[in-house]
Amino acid sequence: MITRKMNHRVTFFREIGGQNEDGEVISPTREDLYTCWCEIAKTSLKDFQEGANRTASDKAKGVLSSTELKTLYVRHHPRRPFDSSDHVELNGVEYDIVSVDSDESSFDMDKVSIKRRT
Repeated sequence: MITRKMNHRVTFFREIGGQNEDGEVISPTREDLYTCWCEIAKTSLKDFQEGANRTASDKAKGVLSSTELKTLYVRHHPRRPFDSSDHVELNGVEYDIVSVDSDESSFDMDKVSIKRRT
């Protein structure tokens, strides 16, 4: 693992909501789970060109752009404190976790795929 490429600070958090004694729904509160350094994977040239060639009609249909999808690499944690139902804050922007994949051969890093929250 090359740790010098991990130059972005990321916070994994969970939103906890519920009801009060009167049965009223309360707004969710944020609970920070884990903060660490991460590496943001580079976009391949092919993906970048495909994103540039998309038309305005594709964006109107709800097709996600490349800025809304990111891949992060974080150091492997044996008992990961987050899962795919949690959220990520990266550079002041909140994202939903799409998937979390572990490196099964060397257990160095975990790959976290995220998309921008709407």
